[in-house]
Amino acid sequence: MADYDLGEAFKAIEEELIASMIRNMDHHRAEETKEGIQWSQWQVEQLNALEEYRRENREKFNPRFRDINAQIPDLIDMARQQGGMDQEASILEAMKQGLRTRKTSDAVMGEFFTVNDRKLNALVNATQNDFSKAEHAVLRMADDKYRKAIFNAQVYANAGGTTYEKAVDMATRDMLRAGLNCVEYKNGARHTLSDYADMCLKTATKRAYLTGEGEKRKEWGIATVIMNKRGNPCPLCAPWCGKVLIDDVWSGGKPDGKHPLMSTAIEKGLYHPRCKDVHTTYFPGISTADDPYDRKEQEELVEDYNQEQKQSYYERQAEQCDRIGKYSLDSNNKRMYEERAEQWKEKIERKKREKHEQRYDFEPITLDQLPVEHKVNVRRIIRNAPKEVQDLISKYQNQIKIISFNPYKDQNHFSRTEKVIRIKIDGSATDVRGAYASLFHEIGHNIDFMLGSASCTREFRNALINDFGTVVNNYMKMYNCDIKTAYSEIGDSIKDDKFHSVSDIVGIITDGACRGRYVHPKKYRRQRYVLERETFAHFFEACARNDTEKLEALGQMFPNALDMFYKMIGGK
Repeated sequence: MADYDLGEAFKAIEEELIASMIRNMDHHRAEETKEGIQWSQWQVEQLNALEEYRRENREKFNPRFRDINAQIPDLIDMARQQGGMDQEASILEAMKQGLRTRKTSDAVMGEFFTVNDRKLNALVNATQNDFSKAEHAVLRMADDKYRKAIFNAQVYANAGGTTYEKAVDMATRDMLRAGLNCVEYKNGARHTLSDYADMCLKTATKRAYLTGEGEKRKEWGIATVIMNKRGNPCPLCAPWCGKVLIDDVWSGGKPDGKHPLMSTAIEKGLYHPRCKDVHTTYFPGISTADDPYDRKEQEELVEDYNQEQKQSYYERQAEQCDRIGKYSLDSNNKRMYEERAEQWKEKIERKKREKHEQRYDFEPITLDQLPVEHKVNVRRIIRNAPKEVQDLISKYQNQIKIISFNPYKDQNHFSRTEKVIRIKIDGSATDVRGAYASLFHEIGHNIDFMLGSASCTREFRNALINDFGTVVNNYMKMYNCDIKTAYSEIGDSIKDDKFHSVSDIVGIITDGACRGRYVHPKKYRRQRYVLERETFAHFFEACARNDTEKLEALGQMFPNALDMFYKMIGGK
């Protein structure tokens, strides 16, 4: 299990603890009489519920904590092994380019590995012990927050002029805003268990990976490394980026009088918790070193870092408002915080767009303006396409506009409002569906739009649904089974990459009930005309690229719909 999976596991546990607390507050409601709400009786009932809450939490979560902690040694060991394998591949590649080196003696390596084993074992033990303390802390904090909310609710209610729901919301708001922030760092900052787990595991596995790399360098008698320059290093690490260092921490290097030591850089802040910077091996005579950042560049990096921190602040605020809105009992509070969450999310998207606009050219290009290495390949594909496809692309070539890099969107897409294709061309050139499949899929959406949304007809939709219905009926007769089993059998039969398009279309028709290897998210597949438009784009991509294997798969599943598509584009 990856480190981020463990972080998500802790996040789910925190959500369960909070949700259970709020459910108890809502379920064990105070009795309301003519004299008002009977808070004293309610307190007794809630305190009894607290004891049950405490017992259930320990029974429920302690086994889950044990399972999580048991995975930590494997995660760290896997990171160490991966670092060693990656490093050996780099060294062997450098030897092909002329690196002269030989392995260190077994006696030296045996002593070195013994020391590293002790370090890694200490890292595993420290990580597990820290996790164990944090796990007990989150259960204790959940108890304390529950008890505090019980007494605060009565205090707020006694002030008068409030409902039961509002009193409970006021009593739990601070807890919902901060989450169960049971871990306190030396600087006084408090963090949730999931946030701490994310930091702790990333730090531990990174150290293990660097240990594996260092062991392999030591084995081949290499100790020089270079800190990579990346787009946005933090101010602590930026002074070291581009510099060659002697790795005396993981590779056992000795001072040479020319290069700074890795241990010195670490003492001054390099490889702090959550550090994203990395180093690679520096092979003298083969590797080239970048110039370190100058003062002006470092000032710009500080500004970028500050903007990144502001973005993180927005994300935290959106998460807080989401949590308060989700667990508020009063409907007005729920609506208010849900609206605030949306406002913070809009700020996040706006920041992403601003960053994009600052760093990338938004001017769209045509197919003829693609970078030369892509233009040649795309032209060759079009020359081999059926004549009707060639004619359509030629007719609308000036209306096919591409923005060829799009870092702030999750997926390639054709924007019907902007009338442009947003796509990372490099990714399309090498994806699993074959050369430029994603590009021609989006061109299909563009062509469909230029044809006046030719796909968006009831006849085309009915043809798709009826074609698939025929296949389902055949499976039900063949296996003498119900529709659920038929969906399962069909899903298993379309898990290969060549059925990517079939899987996607089937997933939309059945709203995810029949799943192959690929399916669009629920929110997208339920949009109007998404079935017709996605199918047109899949048909167009397979047709344009003369992908006979994919066309055969589409024809077997949707024969009548495919015939209708050919008529839409002026073909057979």
